[in-house]
Amino acid sequence: MNNVVQHLRQPDQSYIFGQGLFKKNESFSWNPDEEENPHLLIWGSSGTGKSYLLREIIQHLSKLNKHIHLVDLHGDLATPGDNSMQFGGHQRQYGINPFQFDASSEHAGPKQSIPSLISMFRSTFMPNMGGIQELVLRQLFSDTYLLAGLNKNNPATWMDGAAEGKTPDLHTMLKLIKDILIHFNSSNHVQAYIDNGIRDLKRLIKKHGHGHDLAEKQYEQIMAGLSSYVRTECTEKKEEGSSPLSPPELDSRINLNIYSSKKAISTFESLAMYTNALTDYGIFHSSPPPVRAGVINRYNLQYMDDEIRRFFVEALFPNLTRVYKQQA
Repeated sequence: MNNVVQHLRQPDQSYIFGQGLFKKNESFSWNPDEEENPHLLIWGSSGTGKSYLLREIIQHLSKLNKHIHLVDLHGDLATPGDNSMQFGGHQRQYGINPFQFDASSEHAGPKQSIPSLISMFRSTFMPNMGGIQELVLRQLFSDTYLLAGLNKNNPATWMDGAAEGKTPDLHTMLKLIKDILIHFNSSNHVQAYIDNGIRDLKRLIKKHGHGHDLAEKQYEQIMAGLSSYVRTECTEKKEEGSSPLSPPELDSRINLNIYSSKKAISTFESLAMYTNALTDYGIFHSSPPPVRAGVINRYNLQYMDDEIRRFFVEALFPNLTRVYKQQA
């Protein structure tokens, strides 16, 4: 164990691990309030009692009215009366929005949260992030805020309640990523439309059989979309906005030059894959968990993959810091 110290002065405030093996008059304990760096490492092979010891320490700290936030990776650290919040699996009513930010100062806001967002993606998905990739991410996060009406360089857009109800999330960013990719490669958009339509058509045929009304309707929708696309894109007289395959109109405030290089497009394709994986879990949104004071707040992450857990924790603690700052 690391940072376990011999402590006899205030045993009522310390967790007592036990007496010395050879010197029975020695008592070994841990008091985080008296440690310069109050970290504790518990190590042992399977079945040696690590989880039991952790639960004992957690309950001890709870009795001392400490603010406790427990990230439970395997769902085995439940204690009586804890505020258990499950993330992933079938329980998805709670969420953490990585785009939430501190709006208490003109020096905070989106400009302060963007480096944190970059750090989350770097540590979770892109450990070898280069300069161009970081530049693309920085601009992407800035544009995601901007299109939601939150200008990182204009505190009036996000201070004094101006950001209420406007904060974007990962779904917002994913849509922007896809729109930009479509803008630079509309042929992929057409192929995706065809692939998705055929997949749905096969599913309907398998379920209802050939000739069923739903299958026929799906087929007609595919053909109508392709016909409209040909008329819109391949004739002299274009019918703007008439085709579901027409590339989306991008906001004029977006500087597309930053996103036009092959390296930037490659970064966007990776980001689309990562962000899709995150949004599929249904837990990265603006419905914060019911964190309570005076209890053990346990975040049960047993139904998540390792990468999603890491991203969740990276997003969780800035949110907690912001909440405690607002309460101070």
